[in-house]
Amino acid sequence: MRRFVNSSYVQAEGLRVDAADLFKTSPVDYKAYDESGFPTMGADGEALSKGATKKCQKTLKNHLAKQQKVLKKSGEATIDDYIAKLAAELEALAIE
Repeated sequence: MRRFVNSSYVQAEGLRVDAADLFKTSPVDYKAYDESGFPTMGADGEALSKGATKKCQKTLKNHLAKQQKVLKKSGEATIDDYIAKLAAELEALAIE
């Protein structure tokens, strides 16, 4: 049980990143972003290629879908609420 709660906690921590900050915290460097946080320019200073843009769109879509899936499954209002719930469960399991 503890392993399941711990893995859920780790997964939720990764989903805590807001969509506007998703690419700003990614290991791939981007030089410019639009008003929504979507990258518009690669680290080399060139505009993103069509393929790179599609890859970023897919990454964003998957991130948002995972967030929604976790929230729906957990019944919590926000990812932070879900993480707090999991942290409490981990603490209770540690006491046992």
